Amino acid sequence: MRESKSEIKVRKDGTVRDGCVQIAKVERRGKVWEALTPHGKPYFEEDRPAFRTRKAAVEAIEAEEERRAEERRIQRARWLEERERKEAAAREEAKDPRCVERYVERILAAAPEGWTAEFLPGVYLYGRESYAQRGEASDGTGTVVLKSEAEELHWRLDRVNLKHGCGLADGAVNADGSTYYRTESGGWACFDRIGVDSSFYGGSAEDPAETVREELERIEKAREVSKKMVSVPKFGWRVHQDALEELRAKIQRGGSHSFSPRGFGTGKRISARRPAGRYGVTRLPAETAEFFGVPVLWSEDFDCD
Repeated sequence: MRESKSEIKVRKDGTVRDGCVQIAKVERRGKVWEALTPHGKPYFEEDRPAFRTRKAAVEAIEAEEERRAEERRIQRARWLEERERKEAAAREEAKDPRCVERYVERILAAAPEGWTAEFLPGVYLYGRESYAQRGEASDGTGTVVLKSEAEELHWRLDRVNLKHGCGLADGAVNADGSTYYRTESGGWACFDRIGVDSSFYGGSAEDPAETVREELERIEKAREVSKKMVSVPKFGWRVHQDALEELRAKIQRGGSHSFSPRGFGTGKRISARRPAGRYGVTRLPAETAEFFGVPVLWSEDFDCD
């Protein structure tokens, strides 16, 4: 946060800077001056008349920056106060020897009608059924599984380390979760990003029913998007139908396009030109090239990590 107004300066080119960061610029339009953002849009959120002098425009920007800085200070103070309140409540909750059990009961009760709900104590479940990897959980924690014929939600529970305090704002018991759903093809998809993050995060300070509602909404939206995805023949990737024609034109002009996995993994970069690299370079089948309207199509692997 700026300590004084003296840090705001205007250069000869009309750019207004806070230290080394450009925050605005003033331009002359006829007989008046206008205050703009670095991208050329109106600086002030509300309609403001043009300024008679450049000095007046800069002073108005300076006053607005001070107002915004004060607003951020107040918001941060409120956030810190709320965080301290939540952490204090979590420390008090942690004194209850049944805090994990109580959180498990709330998650099980959040299962929608017709779903099954179970708690797997001592187990961290990563994946579904026979494909799942199991890790050891302690202190009465484990994995809560809510599932239906076409959806499945996992909560992996963990007690917060009171000494370090990380995650206390979410409650004495934290959770990272995975959301699985059946696709139109009959397979299963998940919102997890491998090696990056889980589908959702939460804790005993939050309402599990709200998490269930949010994840079901995500599933519904994902299924709607999936209906508009077009499979690329003999390639294993899909393209949104609204972007297909533009992508075809790009490939036909000699450009390239990258397909990236969710999270860590190996991506594919396709082009009608043979890549200069040697890593995972392959000539794609004629059906794939025909799909994009080119005689020959190449693919090159690249790491996503």
